[in-house]
Amino acid sequence: MISKFARAMGVAFLLAWIGTACQSIPQEPPPNTQATIQAAVGTQLAQYTPAVDYQATITAQANQIASQSTAIAALQATPDTQEAIRQALLARLGWPADQLSFDIAEIRGEYAVGSLSRVGEMGGAAWFAVHSNGQWVILHIGQGVPYCEELEPFNPPTDWISHCVDVTGNTVQR
Repeated sequence: MISKFARAMGVAFLLAWIGTACQSIPQEPPPNTQATIQAAVGTQLAQYTPAVDYQATITAQANQIASQSTAIAALQATPDTQEAIRQALLARLGWPADQLSFDIAEIRGEYAVGSLSRVGEMGGAAWFAVHSNGQWVILHIGQGVPYCEELEPFNPPTDWISHCVDVTGNTVQR
């Protein structure tokens, strides 16, 4: 028969062994719930990242609008220049002459910028032109970002048109 002392020693030994064995079991750190949520949200948002660079588009449009200073325009544009640009705009738009209302915001060297609308309609668009080979050429008319291929042969000032849309449909900085 095993004495009470031996049993007590056996139990003590067993408890000591269990304690040592438990210490060698790796303990998992408590989960970082915030980091787990952020990683999951980031993974989900990555699926919805737009292909179009909207911030660049907004910046380009803001730059175009800011560059249109109508106070300077009337002082710089001669009547001949105004008429030549008017005829170039009419040719590009295909509108009757009495339907075009336009302003020249600025002429800088061989480049011109302004705004236009159809008579009697609200809203309008910006236009950009270059004087090339003795005539005014309209590079772009619109409210959005112009296509790079419209601008490349003439290289208008980047403070007027800072971005353009490339052949893949992405807005890029010029």
